[in-house]
Amino acid sequence: HPDQIASFQNIIDVPSGVVLVAGESGSGLTTTLYSLVRKHDAFIKNIYSLERTIITDLDNITQKEIDESPGAPTHARQLQSVLHSDPDIIMVDLCDDPEMAKMAAKSAKVDNKKFYMGIKATDMFNAIELWVKHVGDPKLAAEQLQAVTSQRLVRVLCESCREAYIPDANMIKKLNLSAGKVKHLYRPPSEIFYDKKGNPILCDECRGAGYRGRTAIYEILILSADMRKLIASGAPMSEIKNQCRK
Repeated sequence: HPDQIASFQNIIDVPSGVVLVAGESGSGLTTTLYSLVRKHDAFIKNIYSLERTIITDLDNITQKEIDESPGAPTHARQLQSVLHSDPDIIMVDLCDDPEMAKMAAKSAKVDNKKFYMGIKATDMFNAIELWVKHVGDPKLAAEQLQAVTSQRLVRVLCESCREAYIPDANMIKKLNLSAGKVKHLYRPPSEIFYDKKGNPILCDECRGAGYRGRTAIYEILILSADMRKLIASGAPMSEIKNQCRK
């Protein structure tokens, strides 16, 4: 959403700190991480990535594939090797190692590095919980945490054949919408029509799938000083959620 992009651009411009990029498997996490590091000028900044599998070559960005072979150094040791090259910006496609998380948090604080850390989580609050757990020190985890994003991929209804329907009161309540403002929602066509020969008449745009294309939906949390204090204090997630709503 344009408003989300505008607010997040300020976080991209911050020269140091940690940005958590969360999502579940198949949610487009790597695409978002690649897009974020591409927003930086690779001719001015020294940019490195540490990835389980390199999916796309990124121009002027040094990409390191994690060595998973028997006897290979730990993931944290491989991140340490990247840090010895003195990068300005580091992207880690999947942070599931406590030592790696702790090292990134310390480097962001002491060495003023910028980290984009991919993390498998169901939503942004789950991502914060996992990050604090990995780092092992709520204060250290919170100090340099600039923002958290969470995303999912969803199918887009075909605009040529989607059908409008009036949702019931329970659906309106579940979606947290105002009943007076919602005249109808949309869904894939519920009925298939046939020609005289008994062949299904399919939509020319989606060929009867009901959907055409995909898009991503995002949660974006820009951390305030009050949020960092709550996280650093080890406050329960319910309290952090309430602060976010405020």
